[in-house]
Amino acid sequence: MTQPPYGGPSPYQPKGPDRNRLPVLLAGLAALVGLAIAVVIVVVGRSGADDSQASGGSQGNTSQATQSTQSTQGAKSDGSSSSKKSGSGDSDGSSSTSADLPKDFPVPDGVDISGYDDGSEYSGLTTVSDPQTAYDFWVDKLPKAGYTIDDKSKTGSGDGFIAQITFSGNGLGSSTISFLGTTCAIQLKDK
Repeated sequence: MTQPPYGGPSPYQPKGPDRNRLPVLLAGLAALVGLAIAVVIVVVGRSGADDSQASGGSQGNTSQATQSTQSTQGAKSDGSSSSKKSGSGDSDGSSSTSADLPKDFPVPDGVDISGYDDGSEYSGLTTVSDPQTAYDFWVDKLPKAGYTIDDKSKTGSGDGFIAQITFSGNGLGSSTISFLGTTCAIQLKDK
């Protein structure tokens, strides 16, 4: 057996337990990028809503509009209703809540998702107490609700949990649920 000219082991030989880490690291990186994109979309959406409220409306009008939003939160623009519970959103409609998700989209009990819906894409963020349990919930419930899981990956646990589920179906194109620790980003894209 000949050794490489620099005297070390051959770079083409797999290294013990590290040989399978690349796919996991790439999946984690993809989840992190997806989460970062979702955060930017939500922040930009909320800052635009804050600007419009600050320039035109008084505090009393915003409060009344929020109450109106709460009373009609079960109704969707297509006439159907949603059974998900949610908190209040911004009065201009740019920010949304769990009630704005598709009616058949599964959401774990006790999870409230704040998001932004531009009409063709929904981006939402939430914090989950146990990311592994939330991941397992969606892996189990999405297919039962008629969605197809196209890809899934996970690594770590607790605050170091990194995972992503890519799915489609029920009128959605390639959509994702990404986890970075206890932060969960949901991005739903219309077909």
